[in-house]
Amino acid sequence: MTLKRAFALVLVLALVVAVSQIALADSAKGKIKEMNLGESSFAITTEEGQELKFNASSDASEALENLSPGAEVTVTYSGDMATSIELAE
Repeated sequence: MTLKRAFALVLVLALVVAVSQIALADSAKGKIKEMNLGESSFAITTEEGQELKFNASSDASEALENLSPGAEVTVTYSGDMATSIELAE
């Protein structure tokens, strides 16, 4: 296998992994119920009344610092890891 083909194969595999991670992400809308900035964790109550607890990624932690309990948010997450927190529209 030539170096060009090996490099192309690595790029394709990286792209597949990146796309699959995006496809696995879920989102939820709700109000922030509680926050622990020291542990970068928070909980929301969804529009359906379900409580969801998350640990925030480094990017999401920055957004969390600008919010407070009661704020309406949309959370993008995978498992219990919040990857994005935005004010709900």
